[in-house]
Amino acid sequence: MIRSKLDRSPLTKLEKEAVEAFVNRLTKDHGPRLADVDLCGHEDPSFEQSRDVQLLVLTHKEDGELEDLAMDLVLDILLDTGIYLTVK
Repeated sequence: MIRSKLDRSPLTKLEKEAVEAFVNRLTKDHGPRLADVDLCGHEDPSFEQSRDVQLLVLTHKEDGELEDLAMDLVLDILLDTGIYLTVK
């Protein structure tokens, strides 16, 4: 899914770990509902303290429940790592 793009990305080690944790936790219980998770943007270097990592979560069909679960997981990852993931 996202592993090869993470290896080539300019993200820090902690940012990569946050993305991996998000993807692993989301796919663990909800993998069949996902089509893909992809990096879709980059952080603005002028705002070092508010850097965020943008992810695109693709599903096989519209899934409001999975969207809510992903947003909850974003908060968990923020509390665990201090890294804010923006999920679209």
